[in-house]
Amino acid sequence: MPRLPSIAIAFLSLCAIALAVRAADREELPPRTADPASRKWDLTTYLKGTAADVKKTLDKDVVEVDARCKAVEADLKRSEKRYKEEESSLLEEIHKRPEYAEAAARLAKAQAELDAAKSGPLDQRMAASSRFNKVKGDVQRIERAATANPILVSIRKEQAGLKLSSTLGS
Repeated sequence: MPRLPSIAIAFLSLCAIALAVRAADREELPPRTADPASRKWDLTTYLKGTAADVKKTLDKDVVEVDARCKAVEADLKRSEKRYKEEESSLLEEIHKRPEYAEAAARLAKAQAELDAAKSGPLDQRMAASSRFNKVKGDVQRIERAATANPILVSIRKEQAGLKLSSTLGS
């Protein structure tokens, strides 16, 4: 997660600015100590204590966000695997149907005609290409109709929700 360290740095910078503004508002400077590590910080109600305490608090949040991101990525991988399995089983069923077998045979015939017409005149090549594209479109329509299944749609919606939650950090 390359962005997490920059978020932590930005947060610390904002906290330092807030401390300076608070000190300026009170017209007092924070007391100097001999050991900067033992200095007590009162940045916000959330960030108080020594530098080590503040670091622990910020690190804990970064670790939590990182763990959430990894969990969402794992959920997305599982969901994508499930989607592919469902899609392949639906396509296998479609490939067994007679209308698909007929369309696939027409596609093979159109492909052979297209290959044969490659050395022929332009009008033959265009006609063969047109027939091939129409039959290919028919085959693709049959496959798209098969994959427009409510199960696959629900999996994609689930994935969209996971992606949204990972970008919002919820």
